[in-house]
Amino acid sequence: MSYKTLLFSNPCKLHIKNRQLVHQALDSDDEVTIPMEDIGTIILENPQIHISNY
Repeated sequence: MSYKTLLFSNPCKLHIKNRQLVHQALDSDDEVTIPMEDIGTIILENPQIHISNY
């Protein structure tokens, strides 16, 4: 199985819902979900990224 490396460089909100990482840009209401079992690495390049975890 290949694992994804995720790079977040713009302000956004990240949280977990139903074993999925949910990404929401601060300037829109659209959400993108990524299954947790597919993620290998998360890179955060912006201090305005809001993170909540369980």
